[in-house]
Amino acid sequence: MNKREIDIQRIIKSVKKAYYKDMPEFYNDRKLITHNGDPGIRWDFINTNINNIFTEDDYKILIVKRGFWNQIVIYNTYDKRLYFIMRENRYKDIKRDKNRKNLHLIQILGAVNENEETEASEVIKQKLPEYISKAKEYILITYEYNENQSKFDFIGRKITSKFRCSYKEEFDNKLNLEEAN
Repeated sequence: MNKREIDIQRIIKSVKKAYYKDMPEFYNDRKLITHNGDPGIRWDFINTNINNIFTEDDYKILIVKRGFWNQIVIYNTYDKRLYFIMRENRYKDIKRDKNRKNLHLIQILGAVNENEETEASEVIKQKLPEYISKAKEYILITYEYNENQSKFDFIGRKITSKFRCSYKEEFDNKLNLEEAN
């Protein structure tokens, strides 16, 4: 496996661990009668899992605050590759929204995959650490979880700030819980 494939498998493990291990343990320990905070708590687990699995010197984990939400960007310093994770449905919503006043973080990061100066490339220089501008590639990893089938779908895309896609790949989804720990 090459470094990109290893990185993506680690991201998949982080997401699956949040769903299959962290969330059930959280609710077993607390005996809560409602689960209103699931989306935020689940993302906190995913982000923590990513932070805990990408510990080598070849990685920088960047926490980006956009509004009230904190998001993680993974930077592989060896390959100069950025990764960002989000739900597939959220990606589709952002892509459909033609009336956005501000660029979404996935669009800003898309400047890495562009050869020309754009609004996104200016924002990336102003708002994100300098090492981000040294990145040579940005891959957006999206996922959806089908609760009825207990199944995940993961997709990687190399997008630009205008949502042009030069690479799309569905990833192997056969990772079991033991491998996620």
